[in-house]
Amino acid sequence: MSLDAYHAIAAMHAAYCRESGMTGILDPSRERMWFEVYKRGIRAPDVVDLIRWMKWKQKNQKPCRSLTFRNFVGSADFMEEDLAELRSRRRSAPAKAAQETDRASVLRSSGRPAAPEPPPGRPAAAVMTSFFDGLRKTIEEESK
Repeated sequence: MSLDAYHAIAAMHAAYCRESGMTGILDPSRERMWFEVYKRGIRAPDVVDLIRWMKWKQKNQKPCRSLTFRNFVGSADFMEEDLAELRSRRRSAPAKAAQETDRASVLRSSGRPAAPEPPPGRPAAAVMTSFFDGLRKTIEEESK
C-alpha cells in the first residue's frame, strides 16, 4: 500500500469517526476494509457525504443501513451502491413544490382568469339612496 493510500484511508477513518460519532482505532483489519473502499475510488469527502445523507434518511424515517463500522464499511459493494444512489439523486432535478389545487390555480391551468371579474363598484351614496328609495316605496305602499 502506498503512502498516499495510507493517508487517504486514515482521512476516511477520521471522517467516519467524526461524522458518525462512532469511535474505533484504525487497526489492520479495519485498514483492510478501508483499503477495499479506497480501491473503488471512494475518498473522505464521499464518506462525509454518505454519513450525512444516511443521517438525513434516518431522521426522515427512510430505510437506511446502520452507521456501525461493520455495516457502513464492512461491505464495499454496499457503500459503493449507496454512493451511486446519492450521486444520482444529486444529479436529478429537485422535487417541485406541491401543486396548487385551489380554485384559482385550476382556473389558470385551463386558460381562464384566476378569478371572475367583480362587478364594478358603486359609491356608498348611490347604495344608500337606492336603499332608502326602496324603503320609502315599501312604507308608502303599506300606508295606502
